[in-house]
Formats: sequence, structure tokens, C-alpha cells
Amino acid sequence: MKKITLPPESLARHLDILVRRIPARAVSRLEHRRKQAIYHPEAAMRQHGSLSLGRRWLHQHRIMAGSLLLALLLGGLGAYHWNGDRQRTIGEVDAALLGGELPPGAFTNPQFVQWLQEHAQQ
Repeated sequence: MKKITLPPESLARHLDILVRRIPARAVSRLEHRRKQAIYHPEAAMRQHGSLSLGRRWLHQHRIMAGSLLLALLLGGLGAYHWNGDRQRTIGEVDAALLGGELPPGAFTNPQFVQWLQEHAQQ
């Protein structure tokens, strides 16, 4: 890429043309912030600098809402994943029990259920 160098006079003229395109409201706000930074630099840093990011973050409702939504989404995905693993193991147990050679009536027998519970704890 070819580097273009402009003489200082033409660069100043070009910048003057660009400045005229900035809206008056933006120029007014920039002027106000410049004066505030010159006459009260510590107040300008507290209000609009990086030092106040932690306090100002609490007032950013969009950021808070987005963070809450993200946390809920991650929590829901985690619960879904945990529950899916649990359901899979329950399904495997059911398939093993129903796929065995016992008749389905055996699982309704109270003594057999008691025997299953005793052996499941071991």
C-alpha cells in the first residue's frame, strides 16, 4: 500500500473541511467536555473515565438485563444437561429390568420390590 503524505497546510485545510461537517450539537458537547476536563479534571475522570466503570455498570440496564438473560440461559442448559444424564441412567435401568426374563407382574410384587431396594443399596 502506498503511503500518502500531505504538506501541513493542505492537511490543516482538509481537517477544517471535515470539522465543518460535524453537527453543532456534537461540537457543543465536545466543547463542554473539554472545558470540564480542563477546569475540573478529577470530576471528569470520576464521571466519564475508566475509574468509574464499576459504579456506572450498575446503572446500565441493558447490560444487566443481558447478563441476567445469559446467566439464566447457562443455568437452564446446565440443568438440562444434568437432567438428561439422569434420565439416561433411569432409562438404562428400566431397559435392563424390562429386558430381563422376569414377568412384568414381578415388579408389582411388594416382596420383590423390597428385595430390589435392599440389593440396590449394596
